[in-house]
Amino acid sequence: MENRKKKKINLRNIFCQQYLRDKKGVSLFLVVLVLAVASFVLFSLVSLSLSQIKIIWKAGDSAVAFFAADTGIEQALYRTRKTGNFANFSGAVGEAVYDVFIETNGEGNGVVVKSIGSYRGTKRAIESIY
Repeated sequence: MENRKKKKINLRNIFCQQYLRDKKGVSLFLVVLVLAVASFVLFSLVSLSLSQIKIIWKAGDSAVAFFAADTGIEQALYRTRKTGNFANFSGAVGEAVYDVFIETNGEGNGVVVKSIGSYRGTKRAIESIY
């Protein structure tokens, strides 16, 4: 009877060894799967972060273009009131440029000033009526 008991134990040991040996590939597969999911999540987060940084840079360029357009409006108001000159003109503030277009009403009771500011390919416009 002891031989049978030993055989059962031996069969169990053999079965466990065989089972564990076959499961080694499964653990490798699970590790690769977890790494793939983690890589995908990391790639998504990096992509999202880079797009947010690009948006922030564009917002800064937009603000500079807007303030260049505002400078053009202020220059137009100064020129028209100081000299009475209603000619279109352009100017620059640092790297930003502005183009100002002035239209007068034929009756002389209204002036429309439109200024377009540009900075690094971003354009913003302001229109003022006085």
